[in-house]
Amino acid sequence: MAVTDNDFAKRVDELISWLRKNGAKFPKVTLSRYADEGRDLRASEPIKADEEILYIPRKCIIEVQQGKECKIGRAVKAEAKGWVSGHTYLAIRMLTERDLGDKSFFAPWFGVLPSNYQKQGMPQYWTDEQKAEIAYTKTLAKTNAVVAAIKEMWERISQVKAVQQVVYYRQII
Repeated sequence: MAVTDNDFAKRVDELISWLRKNGAKFPKVTLSRYADEGRDLRASEPIKADEEILYIPRKCIIEVQQGKECKIGRAVKAEAKGWVSGHTYLAIRMLTERDLGDKSFFAPWFGVLPSNYQKQGMPQYWTDEQKAEIAYTKTLAKTNAVVAAIKEMWERISQVKAVQQVVYYRQII
């Protein structure tokens, strides 16, 4: 479902309020929206060299270590066969928080994330026609390598019972 401009503006206001309440500072930066799902930070006034333009307190940042320490992260660490990437632990933490909905400390942040990454033009969603346009470039090779790594990591962690329970739970809702 596409987010209307008014909905997005409200969510941005909630995010800004949450960030400021928790000690963030961003006096010369605004969060903007372009197209249906795009987001970016833009300078709202000139910035001097070496000027701090953005400060986000650590408590407002989802980190890899948090993913390793949550229930599912600990299960993955104990049960997964082979190496598990930091990106995987980060994703575990994000999914755990997202599942909490409005009860999550990070709910205002999740409220402004895109709902459809396919519309973002993310490489893992490129069509065969799009891939053919860049067939002999390093970009396609790197993209294919990332997609293969994601699939390999999923194969590793999907064998963990705690992950299987979450996947099953999501399928029955």
